[in-house]
Amino acid sequence: MKQTTGLDRRDAIRLLSAGAALLRWGTAVPGVSAVTVQSPFVTSDVARLRRVIMCPPGPDMFAPSSTGDDVLPMPVSVGQAMLDEHEELMRAIHLSGADILTIPDLLSSAIAAARSRGTWETWLRGTHPKLAADPKIVTAQTLLGRDPATQYRTWPDGSYRHVVDSINSFMFSRDTAVTLPGGVVLLNVGSAQRVREQVLLRFIFDWAPQLARYPVLFDARQEGLLAEGGDFQLVDEHTLFLGVGNRTDPRIAPILARRLQMDVLAVQTRKVESLRPMGKRLGLRSAFLHLDSYFTHVADKQALTLPWFLEAAQAGKDPYTQFLKGMAADGSVSDDDLKAAREFMKDFGLVRLFRAGSADEDTSVSEMKLVDFVRSRGYTVHFVGGEPPTTDPIQHLFTTVLPEHEQQGANVVATSPGHVIAYEGATQTHIALRRAGIRVTTFSGRELWPRDGGPHCLTMPLERG
Repeated sequence: MKQTTGLDRRDAIRLLSAGAALLRWGTAVPGVSAVTVQSPFVTSDVARLRRVIMCPPGPDMFAPSSTGDDVLPMPVSVGQAMLDEHEELMRAIHLSGADILTIPDLLSSAIAAARSRGTWETWLRGTHPKLAADPKIVTAQTLLGRDPATQYRTWPDGSYRHVVDSINSFMFSRDTAVTLPGGVVLLNVGSAQRVREQVLLRFIFDWAPQLARYPVLFDARQEGLLAEGGDFQLVDEHTLFLGVGNRTDPRIAPILARRLQMDVLAVQTRKVESLRPMGKRLGLRSAFLHLDSYFTHVADKQALTLPWFLEAAQAGKDPYTQFLKGMAADGSVSDDDLKAAREFMKDFGLVRLFRAGSADEDTSVSEMKLVDFVRSRGYTVHFVGGEPPTTDPIQHLFTTVLPEHEQQGANVVATSPGHVIAYEGATQTHIALRRAGIRVTTFSGRELWPRDGGPHCLTMPLERG
């Protein structure tokens, strides 16, 4: 017969977590019976960063992956330079005053908690059956694919025995979850190579004592809809900007408006009705991977974005479209590819606003693009490459804007209103921000930015405000 104690597993973990908080901060944790932290956990994408999840990349082990599609697997090499760059970012985040939790540490805590409750072996058999034969030796490093003894096993005949994939892409921690005012939204990445990140993250939020106080509000994987954290930006406690069409399914926008009781502004990256898991990324879909690839908040009602592309009046007149017209005359690019690129740019950045609760669409913003919308709300807009010139826009596009965009010029993370951390290299962008009174802290990202992510992608804020 089950005894009623008044505490379930999560209540017990909350007690432990609250006790740890009391010891660490020396103050009571607000909330009923001093075991919970009151929401809002995050008040905006630029509010002071107080707690964040990050995932340092693992060492260079050339671990092969079973999700590759080539007979010669060429896994991403992680060298010392990348480790140093990520460590420099963590140092800057720490110096800003934020508390950093790492995925390896959280995973270790979750394993210990599951073991203590006798559910560890059951979870391991269900999610990683190849590791379940000896659960006592499985660690966080094993699950992350960073244990050489596990990665390079062989069968008795000497042939390779694949046990677990390496998932160094976990360093882009924002893609797997976002924290909103009331709790956490677990996401659903579209890449087959990253699916296991969702499995581990769900395990962490279920079991790690450090995360027990954050309720899960929505699970995109359970809903069967693709969504990635780089597309989510919280404007305030009532408003969410959401990039859709490339890595996040547009169907999720009205669902979130209804479930989360928030206004959701869907920003169209690519025009589609729905998304399915995809393989290789090509062309413009890679250049504009997530909303934070081309638009981030840097202060209250101040944003950093690309010039021309996100203004309705510029559609069809922007320098990139003019370049495409010239390429069509030159004949070196196929007509189909040119047509697709021009259609992409014409619709890129169009917005749809779904109202909180009802999810009714507000047609007053129809035909607006993102920059038009934010300016109508009193925003100041800063541009990658600085203010575009009135003459020679094609030269400015190719000599300044696109090179700085490629180096994740818009992909910055705010640690407080008006203070952002960015990769070095987007020089004209940083000059323009500093002239506008924005403090910019830079660090080398030469090994990080080619992997299609910036400081915004490398951080998963848990608490802001």
